[in-house]
Amino acid sequence: MDKSKPIEVVQLSDPHFYADKAGGLYGLNSRDAFNDVVSGVIKNSVDLALLTGDLVHDETEAGYAL
Repeated sequence: MDKSKPIEVVQLSDPHFYADKAGGLYGLNSRDAFNDVVSGVIKNSVDLALLTGDLVHDETEAGYAL
């Protein structure tokens, strides 16, 4: 790691996943929206990504398995 370069951190918060692949909030599919954001994070080669907040909306074991 280049010590002169600042560490780039991104926080991804509250994806609200559902066990159902079609599940979502406010007309957006949670899984598709999250995958789009993660693709952008990967393209930008950040050093650290944090996943925080409400990870699963439907509180199912299958939702957490994601």
